Amino acid sequence: AQAARARTPLSRRFAFTDYAHTTHDARASCARPPDKTHGRRARSERSREAMVDALLELLRSGTGRPSSAQIAERAGVTQRTLFNQFGDMDSLISAVAARQTEHVLGLLPSAGAGTLEERVERYCDGLAVLLDEQMHVRWTVLTSYESTPAATEAVDLARAVVRRRTSDAFRAELDRVGDAVAHALLDALDIETDPVVWRMRRIQQRLTTDQARAIVARTILALVRDACAMHVRGCDPLASPFPQVVIHP
Repeated sequence: AQAARARTPLSRRFAFTDYAHTTHDARASCARPPDKTHGRRARSERSREAMVDALLELLRSGTGRPSSAQIAERAGVTQRTLFNQFGDMDSLISAVAARQTEHVLGLLPSAGAGTLEERVERYCDGLAVLLDEQMHVRWTVLTSYESTPAATEAVDLARAVVRRRTSDAFRAELDRVGDAVAHALLDALDIETDPVVWRMRRIQQRLTTDQARAIVARTILALVRDACAMHVRGCDPLASPFPQVVIHP
């Protein structure tokens, strides 16, 4: 055996030795346990996402104030896991508000070019989709939970983005009427494009999406036309549109 080994070329002997070491290292690597910390972190993140999705789905379905039990069941987790992840409902609703704001940015309506009437119609087509998506979530954020800085910031951002999009839609008319009238017009349009006002039309007045959209379109058209006429007449945008009546004793 020693003679046979002596006759084996060194290159083959060293190659076999290297292969043996490589095989040993590979087996050791396979036997090494996975990083448990990374796995726990990934599961925790998936659980958080599932809870946010669950609350959003419940709100969009019209559930006014989902309980922690409803949210946990929808997310497929325990209530203990829910509160371990978020601490309280205010933290969860803040995460929901942030997620909803990201979603809103992808649904912003566009008026395009054309006459005022054409732009109003196109803008309200997209606006109806956006407001149907927002109405229950916005209502919950504003009324059902304690306001948190994160939730307030998310709502303020959504409002500012929609106001800017509305301003872009009717830029020609806003530039024509001057700063004071333009500011008053945008304030009025803010109300017409607000998800809570839309929700009142849809829920309280029991209007369909098409019916609510038609009302918003007519109101926006009337407001813009009135602002243009007000500018021509030189009226104060904050003054009463009705003549002052003095009643003598």
